[in-house]
Amino acid sequence: MPSTIRCFIAILISPAARQGLLAVQNHFKKAGADVKWVKEPNIHITLRFLGDRPPKKVKAVTDFLHKSFSSHEAFEIEIDRLGVFPSERFPKVLWAGVGQNSDRIAQIAGRLEEELNRLGSPKERQEFIPHVTLGRVQSAKNVKPLMQKFTGYTFSSPILSPLNQIIFYQSTLTPAGPVYEPLTTVDLKP
Repeated sequence: MPSTIRCFIAILISPAARQGLLAVQNHFKKAGADVKWVKEPNIHITLRFLGDRPPKKVKAVTDFLHKSFSSHEAFEIEIDRLGVFPSERFPKVLWAGVGQNSDRIAQIAGRLEEELNRLGSPKERQEFIPHVTLGRVQSAKNVKPLMQKFTGYTFSSPILSPLNQIIFYQSTLTPAGPVYEPLTTVDLKP
């Protein structure tokens, strides 16, 4: 068994929503910018990245997730906006944001944050913004035309997705990109 496990907690969005987000990515690929686009199976909403954890702490998080969220009700979200981290002038991460029910995701993330802090994790420094990472900018190549397309983009209609599972993932970094394997899945109540 490894001495640590690289892990994060996420909400998986539906296959139809992931396909809708691939279409959004494809729109921006035409700018020819140097962006590492997130592959379809890895599209999700991260609730909390934990980094490398010893197996004992992973077990504590797994127990907390089942105890706290198995009675939580499933709900639907709308993905209807775009954003960048840290800024439009210096984009590093391109993302699609949640409109409807973003407050419910933020409540789940807040509850996670409290418990993880109790389990010894330092508090997140940045405000939680419910979003799906679309891609990571790798260099300045064609960033200006990319950002012109990005800031001018509007969704013709929101991308809808039910949120009915919280998944605790192990993330293994490979030369081909990260590989995510579920450590545990918590089904929310229908």
